[in-house]
Amino acid sequence: MWTSPPRHLFLALTALLWAGSAAAGDVEVTPFGGFQFSGYGVSGGYGGSPASAGTTLGTGFYFGATADMAVTPGWRVGLLYSRQQDTGFAVERYLVSVQEGRGEERNRFFGVGLIGATRFDPRRPGSGSLARFTVGMGLGGLTYLTPRLALRAEARGFFVDSPSSSTLLCNGGCIFLFSAYGVWQGDVSAGFTVRF
Repeated sequence: MWTSPPRHLFLALTALLWAGSAAAGDVEVTPFGGFQFSGYGVSGGYGGSPASAGTTLGTGFYFGATADMAVTPGWRVGLLYSRQQDTGFAVERYLVSVQEGRGEERNRFFGVGLIGATRFDPRRPGSGSLARFTVGMGLGGLTYLTPRLALRAEARGFFVDSPSSSTLLCNGGCIFLFSAYGVWQGDVSAGFTVRF
């Protein structure tokens, strides 16, 4: 069980990505916003008691950024960070991606595989965060407005691993109750891509 997010690893991978950008000359950075859909299998509790069984993470606005670099024609590797602020807690993702793209010079469509961690942060004094192994897949597309600026839209699905059906994050009161062996979530997003 991961009890803290892999922030140091994520920052190290970011540094490696930027270090390789000078030689590759094809790094794309995309700040984005969108909606993350509720995931069945985890309940959020406040005020010392868990929410009723069967409730889910709320659907809401989230934001983040991707950075990816071309490694061979049609293939890119990258990083994704996202954050959703729910009532009383936040959900963050730290993911590494592999992307295959196809299309013309102006329009590119792609599929992406993702692996990393999802972090649940109750943002309450004395309560620790909880990070879980995560895998995901996505489909998206880019339309280039100029050689260095594009519009990007994407839809993703995630599976967040939970090792037992009653994992609790507690400190005096329970914050999260995992009511299944995994949590399924999805999101849709749009943003502007800048190519360096």
